[in-house]
Amino acid sequence: MMLRSIWTAALFSFLPLSFLLGLEGQDSRGRHGPRIVAEQRFGAAVLAAELKRSTTPPYQSFCSVCHGETGKGDGPLAPLLNPKPVDFTLGRPVITDRVGGLASEERLLRIIREGMPGSSMPAFHDYGDGMMRVAGLSIPRLAVTRRFQLLRQAELDAGRPVNEEQLRKQAAKELGLAKEIAVPDFTGFAADLKRGEGVYRMACAACHGVNGAGLEGMFVDAKGHSIGSRDLRRGLFRGGTSTDALFRRVRAGVPYSGMPAYSAKAISDEDLMHLVGFLQSLLRQRLDCDDQIPWPGRQKTPTFFVGYRANLPKGVEDPLWAQAPVCVPTLLHFERHDRQTGRGLELRALHDRERIAIRVTWKGVPGRKQVNGFGDGIALQLSAQPSPAFFLEARFRGKRFKNLGPAWFWSSHHGGFRASPEYVPGQLQLLHGKRWAVDADAPQIQAAKKDGRYSVMFVRRLAVAEAGGAGGEVPISGLRETRLQLQCFDAERRSGLRGMAFSLWGRLRLDP
Repeated sequence: MMLRSIWTAALFSFLPLSFLLGLEGQDSRGRHGPRIVAEQRFGAAVLAAELKRSTTPPYQSFCSVCHGETGKGDGPLAPLLNPKPVDFTLGRPVITDRVGGLASEERLLRIIREGMPGSSMPAFHDYGDGMMRVAGLSIPRLAVTRRFQLLRQAELDAGRPVNEEQLRKQAAKELGLAKEIAVPDFTGFAADLKRGEGVYRMACAACHGVNGAGLEGMFVDAKGHSIGSRDLRRGLFRGGTSTDALFRRVRAGVPYSGMPAYSAKAISDEDLMHLVGFLQSLLRQRLDCDDQIPWPGRQKTPTFFVGYRANLPKGVEDPLWAQAPVCVPTLLHFERHDRQTGRGLELRALHDRERIAIRVTWKGVPGRKQVNGFGDGIALQLSAQPSPAFFLEARFRGKRFKNLGPAWFWSSHHGGFRASPEYVPGQLQLLHGKRWAVDADAPQIQAAKKDGRYSVMFVRRLAVAEAGGAGGEVPISGLRETRLQLQCFDAERRSGLRGMAFSLWGRLRLDP
């Protein structure tokens, strides 16, 4: 279950052809048919080319694992996640820019492009805008279809004749009646933090706490799952931390979460602008935004230095490791109150111009036992892309992902150690009905635990037979940029993503 949780941040692809083209009626703006809408926006040839790029329904291969086959948020991995995957059929996404009804197309595209920090939804800003738009069309379609089904059932229960075409129009109209949120111009605005704090204490503190730390288990979502209020100090806001994003969040609320929408009668525009300034000040008190906030274009890229030695260390405790540069990457935790996972994590790396050795050490979490046969562990992944998707990604076969190498996993297991990495966890392979072999370029792994501290060493050739081929690794050289991300986890899986921490993608810099 632990390994499957990691892969729930896997590749977002696009909803199947039946969702895009198989339904009649109107979209949320009253226009007829998703195919007609798509052709109007992109042209028939562009749409056909985008849809033809995949030979199988990508939604069923990737997205349905979390969101379910029909978009109800009930995929096989949904029970492991916290927060839960969005149920697209409820009517609105949890992050919106409108009061009532569906989010705008721009808002939906931004969620797909930038992801939702603090959840398992990764950013997909490297993928084509056309493909993201085609995917975005299907989200309101699922909501409209569900609303139509409810209206139809109500007519049947009342014994009235059903006019399906009219009901589809009514469903689209009801979801489309959403008021756009006008955001004031913040240019040159200087927030009065004391005034903003006063607004916060009046409207926000009861749920988010006096200091903004959030409260656990205070609410339930639309399906009865226990949820907590956001820790406002951490910066992991699923809708973004900009002034515009925070302003819209307060105005629109967060559907199905317990957070209400505050109208201008409840909080004036001016008071809300001061509140936004206060919220951003809470965030800055806790961390350096530019270093910590996992948001495209805002994070500073860390660097992992790789020293040169004619001979590589022979084991995790080899004295040669003392000659390797020490890297201490910043870790971000999925669980807001987790400060244990990855404590004291250090990365050291050496190369001999033929092979690279990477050693990761960290302190185990005391008092946590193995759950469902899984223990503490570490995962690493390499990428040849200049800006990979934010979370550690599953590397499924296909030319589209040729620059993203398979993830390397190591975990303590039933009190012992695994001798080799597991590229695609067996449980996830079973979900997809296939088995994938590991190629000859797989890294060799050694591990040890001493005085409560784990040490794991990965050794792999720098050059590989095929860059990103069928199971192939990403080549490492000083001539092209290679990026690395790591993820640390402990054995406790009882709260979904609890006890998982990850780094930003960082550059590997080789000492010649």
